[in-house]
Amino acid sequence: MRWAIIFILSMACASACVADGGQLHATASTKVGQLSVFASFNPTVDQPLEIKALVQDSTGHPTRTARVVAWIDGPQGQHLELELVPERSDGPGMYAARATPPTVGQWHVAVTATLNGRHLSAECVVEIQPAAPALAQRWPWLLPVPAGLLLWVACRRRPSTLPT
Repeated sequence: MRWAIIFILSMACASACVADGGQLHATASTKVGQLSVFASFNPTVDQPLEIKALVQDSTGHPTRTARVVAWIDGPQGQHLELELVPERSDGPGMYAARATPPTVGQWHVAVTATLNGRHLSAECVVEIQPAAPALAQRWPWLLPVPAGLLLWVACRRRPSTLPT
């Protein structure tokens, strides 16, 4: 029983964590190279949507010489165009840009990388969620603290009944 409680509470705590690298949404591979498109994990309407693209040449090596553009179309006819720039902190071949979509819903993302005069394209759909409650934005650690306290109380109240 104790392990079930520990497992449930640890899963609740883990669900409060946010991925920072983004979620893989699409890949395209041709003789020219490979393009992988990443987007923010569970993006909300009040936070910037981060689009990242990993561009590799035909040998599989990351390249910094590509021109990468993203077109983002919203559910109510909105249109955003972004030029992705090299992102040095994520390593070679990674390009990134940010935009804040104005409405909730499904947004169609099309990314094109031009490498040596040839084009690589990948498309995906990103679901923009409603804004998170203000309390959750200001204090994301709020959920793990009570969960940890409950775990501590549950373990302290019952002595272990394991055979010695």
